[in-house]
Formats: sequence, structure tokens, C-alpha cells
Amino acid sequence: MSDLKQLRLEVHRNTQLVPRIQTVVDHQARGSFDLFADPQAFQRAAHDLGGFLEEFRTLRLFDLFDLSFRVTRRDGSEQLHPHLDKIESNGTSITIKVLTNLMLLKSLFRTGKSWALPFFVDEANALDRDNLRAVVDLAREQAFVAILASPQPAGVAEITYFPQSRGARVSIHPDIDAVRMLPADLPGS
Repeated sequence: MSDLKQLRLEVHRNTQLVPRIQTVVDHQARGSFDLFADPQAFQRAAHDLGGFLEEFRTLRLFDLFDLSFRVTRRDGSEQLHPHLDKIESNGTSITIKVLTNLMLLKSLFRTGKSWALPFFVDEANALDRDNLRAVVDLAREQAFVAILASPQPAGVAEITYFPQSRGARVSIHPDIDAVRMLPADLPGS
């Protein structure tokens, strides 16, 4: 995704569930939630609601919507990913998940306030170097701090920490176990 121009999250209502719920909401909004005032309306709503509850004993928020991800590359080409689990590239899937979560988290914070929020990417080396660099750069631009975990140094982080065994404990001492890359050494600099 290092050639990413735009990522759009598209939300589609579940056409099986939402209309059933909307019927009840519409009755309430019109002030005609007293179903006993219209026996036929009561029978229809009861039958529909009964079928709904029989079919879906547990209703979760994510049952109501389908998410798809539309990726636009720098050359203008677009690709639609209807489900993250159907994406053939693990790197693309991880990148989309990170970008989506960062933007959702950012929307929760007030603008004009100074903040920096760390987030964790496990198995960071599952992303190719260009995608990982793009994720780290975007995170920094959006006031997030990427904490990358991988068996090998990723080579895109400003500071790399190497956990050390000290007696019966494994720890990281920031002054001893850290290697800081100079800006000129970082890829893309």
C-alpha cells in the first residue's frame, strides 16, 4: 500500500435486518407505537418481530452492517475489498486495519489539543518495508506513535529496542538497549 492515494471505508446496511428494525423505529417515530390501536398492524409487527427473533437470537452491531474498503492507488486505479479476510495480501490487510483504526481513534479526540497516542503492531515484518514505512510515517503525521514488534529489526523505526535477559527477567533499559537511527539513515529521508 506504499502507493496508496486514498482509502475509503464504505458502510452498507444489512438488507435483511435493518428494514425489520426500521419498521419498529418508524412506528415509534410517528407516535403510533401503540400497536393495540391497530390490531392488523400489531399482528404484522408481532409476526415480523417473532420471525426476526427466531432467526437471530443474538443481535450484534456488526450484524447490521457490511464494511468494504475501496483503495485508490497513486495511478488512479481502484480496488474494492469487500471483506478484510478475503484480501490476498497480508500486507494490504494489515495496512488497511492499521489505517482504519488510526482514523477511527483520531475521530474520538478533540481537535486543537496536543496529544500523541501509541499503538502496537505485532509481527510488523509481515508488512513489506515500503508499506511499514508508510504506516509509520502516516502515524507520525496523525500524532500516533507506532510501536512495532518483530523478531528482526524493522529498519523503519526511529528507535529500536532490544530486550535483554537480566537474571530471571527480560527487560528493556532505554539508555542501554536502544539504538537510535539518525534521520539521514531512515528510509525515505
